[in-house]
Order: sequence, then C-alpha cells, then structure tokens
Amino acid sequence: MVDLARGHVKAVQALNENLKGVNAISLGTDNGLSVLQIVRPMESKTKTPIACNMVDRKAGGIAACYANASKARQLLDLQTKFDLIKW
Repeated sequence: MVDLARGHVKAVQALNENLKGVNAISLGTDNGLSVLQIVRPMESKTKTPIACNMVDRKAGGIAACYANASKARQLLDLQTKFDLIKW
C-alpha cells in the first residue's frame, strides 16, 4: 500500500511539474501474484483464517494479469520498495 500511495503522490507531482496531457501509468511490480500468494501471508500476519473456495477458472478467464510498471519507472522515477507478501 505504501508503494501505491507513493506512486499516486509522484503522479500528482509530475502533473504539477512536467507531465502534460493524458497518460495511463500502471503502478505495480511487474510480477504477478496468485490470490493464494496474497491470502496466505495475510492469514499468517493477522492470525485470522480467510475462507477461500477453490474453483476452476471461468470460461475465457485469463491465466495471469499483472502491471507493466516500466512507464512509472520512466516518467515518475518510481521503484517499488516493499514486497507485498513479505510485509
């Protein structure tokens, strides 16, 4: 969450300084995570079980989706500092 907040702050600063026009900028790590890769560490950290139903992917559902953050690195000089599953 801290990286995401930093990304929004840097985007607003760039608008005020040098970024003009409309730009779609993905904020992410370039690495995909499964739902379970996020849920299990959260369960461990909060010491609270999270109910999950394992089901097949929906017909036509994509196998993986993650942000390409190269534009954020280039235009906002933004590098992620925190690992979502190791907090």
